Amino acid sequence: MKQKYLNAFSWVWNYFFRFKLPGLPAVDPRYIPPFARVIFPLVGTAAGAMVYFACLLIRYVIGNTAAILFFVFTGVFLLDMLRKFRGFKLFCTWCNRRFHGSSPEDALDFTQPESWKEKDLPEQLLPFTIYIFRGVLFGLLAWHHAAVWSVFALTGSFLVMAELASLRDERTWNELIPVPEGFAMYHWFAAGLALLVFGVFTGHPGGAVATFLIAWGMTKYGRYLHERLDDLITIKQLEYWGYFTEMCLLLAGALLAGH
Repeated sequence: MKQKYLNAFSWVWNYFFRFKLPGLPAVDPRYIPPFARVIFPLVGTAAGAMVYFACLLIRYVIGNTAAILFFVFTGVFLLDMLRKFRGFKLFCTWCNRRFHGSSPEDALDFTQPESWKEKDLPEQLLPFTIYIFRGVLFGLLAWHHAAVWSVFALTGSFLVMAELASLRDERTWNELIPVPEGFAMYHWFAAGLALLVFGVFTGHPGGAVATFLIAWGMTKYGRYLHERLDDLITIKQLEYWGYFTEMCLLLAGALLAGH
């Protein structure tokens, strides 16, 4: 059983992140392990925890200013680079289509490539605006000693992806990422446990609860939109929802940390 979960963790991590963690078993990216959806939130927790603990170490060794700069750099560039900027590009595409009047569900059609060369100046500035906003959020979190929100945001975003992955694949009309019978809710248990541990031991239990509730709300909103798309979903749409949720959670964290 342990090997099955390790295989699942390795598959999810290697699919969504550019670099491989040492010690993880090699897996075939074309074959989805049975427990992959259960492991999704824990992959987000692991990625967020790496950023969080690195920030703590830098604050302890060098100082708070260096920790803030590291946290901002990691948030606005490194995390996206490791994910090949896929979620970021999809989020920009969705925002641009909404700006042009597309409905929320129509803006989720990522089958057509986006041509940034034909955009007006305000639209070309959209990626930079998002990056500046994202950097401000990470900076505020680090300033208020709430870097643990990197854990919350990534756990929540991967939780939403895990839940929406139960929708049908647009190509096969089967579950996008199936799980064995009886394990359909286990990604919620995994996320709840991870959030509880980090929330309690870092002194941010309210943030952990808020993350869980916001993620639950995002899954409801996502399902509502995809009902209009015949309950179908693609990997690109899944990655969009993960990035969108992450941005919402970072905003919530910045607002809560300031009070």
